[in-house]
Amino acid sequence: MRAAITMDPNLAFKGERAAELVRPLLRLLASEDGLLNFEALMALTNLASMSEEIRVRIVKEKGVRAIEYLMFSEHEMIQRAATETMCNMMVTEEVFNYYAEAETSERMKIFLGLSDVEDFQTRRAASGCLAILSESEKACRHIQNERISMEVLVALLASEPELQHRAIAALKNISGYPDLAKWLIDSGLMEPVNILTFSENPAIQQAAKICHDNMQARYNQA
Repeated sequence: MRAAITMDPNLAFKGERAAELVRPLLRLLASEDGLLNFEALMALTNLASMSEEIRVRIVKEKGVRAIEYLMFSEHEMIQRAATETMCNMMVTEEVFNYYAEAETSERMKIFLGLSDVEDFQTRRAASGCLAILSESEKACRHIQNERISMEVLVALLASEPELQHRAIAALKNISGYPDLAKWLIDSGLMEPVNILTFSENPAIQQAAKICHDNMQARYNQA
């Protein structure tokens, strides 16, 4: 397990060796030993970054719910590691759909809440999940339905560039739907988004311009 944490898994493990680690690592997530939970999550985060094959293996071994459970841990480092693992898992269709296409917004609330904790790395991973999930219209509407969404998104926009980038990426997608663009306008986001159109970070600047243009177009229609 130590090698899976400290080394590039693409160099440390070849072929089936990486896949074979998934099941024993997931078993450790059920341990009452917090250190084992943390180390297993760190290893799974690295393995999940390797390939779609590994991520699908984690899904098939029922790892998503186990990882999600530890995102609620009271231990900051375990919560962080679980959220980072989930962020790497989010690009897999089954995981994406589990959250984005849920019937209610309860699952979206997880990432909104974790985007508002004190730990920077947890916020970065959780807001990264929001940015990915916002590629789904249903997920965008789930975000709208959660009372804390606007407060969280505004706080992210005023944070470090990494967090700004994730928030504005989500807002760019949300603003693509006219009624949701109006929601953003009514929530007072025109000005903070406009400020980011002058960002020195090209990715933030570009996303902010698209978001602002979408809101401006909706405003002009009113």
